[in-house]
Amino acid sequence: MGILVLLLLATFGSMEVGYLWGVQRSRKGQSDVAQLGTIQGAILGLLGLLLGFSFSGAATRFVDRQDLIVQEANAIGTAYLRADLLTDPHAEFLRKTLETYVQDRVSFFQTGTALIEPGLAQRTAQQHRDMWQAALEGVQETSHVAVVVLPAVNDVIDLHTTRIATAHRHLPLLIITLLVVCAALGMLSVGFGCGLSGKRSRLMTSSLALLVCTVLWVTIDLDYPRHGGIQIRQQPLLDLLESFRQP
Repeated sequence: MGILVLLLLATFGSMEVGYLWGVQRSRKGQSDVAQLGTIQGAILGLLGLLLGFSFSGAATRFVDRQDLIVQEANAIGTAYLRADLLTDPHAEFLRKTLETYVQDRVSFFQTGTALIEPGLAQRTAQQHRDMWQAALEGVQETSHVAVVVLPAVNDVIDLHTTRIATAHRHLPLLIITLLVVCAALGMLSVGFGCGLSGKRSRLMTSSLALLVCTVLWVTIDLDYPRHGGIQIRQQPLLDLLESFRQP
């Protein structure tokens, strides 16, 4: 919410400052209309280009994160089923570890990264060691299932690393700053033009500022799905957990 307020201030505030500046210039008899059209078009064109690429990248990363949840749920489900190929107590231990692991996976990506929940991250690392050790000891007794069980457990561990890396993949701060600055300059030029002419449609100019602000906010929100209004659904993991608990 704080980011949204900042973006509203940047867009609407810049447009209002530009309008007052334009009114002041017109009263002094100074007119920059000839240059304004070219500059305004260039700034708004650049803003549109930056927003387009940034929004596309953020949306792609959001979809990738959502797809990884499905992939992880499938990998855990496969490892859970292939635990049946092992003998007890290894099979039972591996299944219980995977069930607890799913619960922690949901909590891990709801509360934050390892920097926020170090205890949860350490527990996840221990679970990786436990499930791998259970699989190794199990296949020593039934070596013919090693090529089936071990790759499945390895996929579970690998997908954890992939999800962590994807969760930390965002728009660079410099690009976000550039987007906000470009949006503020664009709205400044619109307000300045209205001030020079002495006429402005509050509905049209406010709609433009609100649209730019909304696109900026959605772009940033998509790139930080665990901290904004647009959240990644953990439903595939929740469904998997429910299937584990069914008799």
